Amino acid sequence: MTEKSRNHEASAGVPSLTAKKAALRKFVALSDIQLQALIDRIAPDDRNRKVLQANLEQQSNLMKSQIDKVTTIEEADQLYDRFEKEFK
Repeated sequence: MTEKSRNHEASAGVPSLTAKKAALRKFVALSDIQLQALIDRIAPDDRNRKVLQANLEQQSNLMKSQIDKVTTIEEADQLYDRFEKEFK
């Protein structure tokens, strides 16, 4: 989700913490899909693919646990921004 689409959501009404967490989870899920596709392209052998997939799963689980710890909308926004920067 881009800054523009997040701002559009915000202008439509104040999003709840639940909505912010859902947006974070969606970002993680989409990132996982993109990274899995990249792994499939760059890791032709099973051994390397398994290592990269294990790293992806570990990172994804870490991101999900960080989402679960968010208690305010401001924290959710900060986490989203951090995820975006890390993913680039």
